[in-house]
Amino acid sequence: MFGTLGNSYWTIWGQDQLCMHIMRYRVTIHLVDGLGSQELSAFRRDLLQDLLDVKTKAGLSFSTVDHLRWDLKQIFDLAVARLYRS
Repeated sequence: MFGTLGNSYWTIWGQDQLCMHIMRYRVTIHLVDGLGSQELSAFRRDLLQDLLDVKTKAGLSFSTVDHLRWDLKQIFDLAVARLYRS
């Protein structure tokens, strides 16, 4: 599930405590809370783009939405890496 992977994602980048705290907040509030119960295989590009568009229309800054896009890419890269390790 996305939530499980999303919640473990920031531990990879946990070198800086402040950075890790900000990332954890951003991923939890903006990604995991809305997508956490969905299976990874259910995601499609248009669904993810719609999510980013909703975040933009909700008033998040370009920088925040760009970070969310980067976070999503990293989470899915992590999923693929774990799939091939299994």
